[in-house]
Amino acid sequence: VADYAHDFNPYQNHNEQATVWVGNARDKDAADQLLAKMVAGIAENDSGFSNLRMLAVSNYDVYQADGYGGKHFFYHSRKSGERVVWLIIQSNNEISILEQALNIF
Repeated sequence: VADYAHDFNPYQNHNEQATVWVGNARDKDAADQLLAKMVAGIAENDSGFSNLRMLAVSNYDVYQADGYGGKHFFYHSRKSGERVVWLIIQSNNEISILEQALNIF
């Protein structure tokens, strides 16, 4: 888990923050199962998340859910078949940050 932040101006409330969680499974099949469990868990009404949906971002499928602390995105990593990535982004420009994360994680 890593936290990233950038304050554009300390006198205005225009800061951006992202928290990144990267899970490494034993192989791609295990990562696929982990992602499926995450989707199923969020789809339940008592998960604390709502409005689960899939987005196409930079020609890549990413799940998004509404929840505490910002906009939540999660996906199977492009970079490594055994990785699942979860991002919490607080920004007015979350898609740009998500696109960068897709290339990094």
